[in-house]
Amino acid sequence: MTEQAFITQQFQMMHERLENIQRDGSERGRRLWEKLGEQDRMLAMLDDRTRRMEQVVSGHQAQMDEIDKMRVAARGAGQAGRFMLVIGGSLLSFIAWVYTISDHLLEWLRWLIRK
Repeated sequence: MTEQAFITQQFQMMHERLENIQRDGSERGRRLWEKLGEQDRMLAMLDDRTRRMEQVVSGHQAQMDEIDKMRVAARGAGQAGRFMLVIGGSLLSFIAWVYTISDHLLEWLRWLIRK
C-alpha cells in the first residue's frame, strides 16, 4: 500500500467517523427537540389546568366567606348559651336557697308561736 493510498484510506475513515458523529448528533438533536416540544405541551396543559383550578377556587370564595361567618355566629351562640346556663344555674340555686331559708324561717316562727 502506498503512502498516498494510506492517507486516502485514513481520510475516508475520518470522513466516515465524522458522518457518523454528525448523524448521531442530528439524531440526539432531533430527540432533544421532541422532548422540548413535549415539555412545552405539558407546561401548556399544566398552565390551563392551573388556570381552571384558580377559577374554581375563586368561585368558592363566597361560600368559604359564608362558612366563616357561620362559624363566628356559632361561636357567639355557644358563648351566649354558656352565659345563659351560668345565669340560669345561679338563679335556680338562689331560688332553692331562698325556698330553703323561708321554709326554715316558717318552721322557726311556728315553733315560736307554739311556745
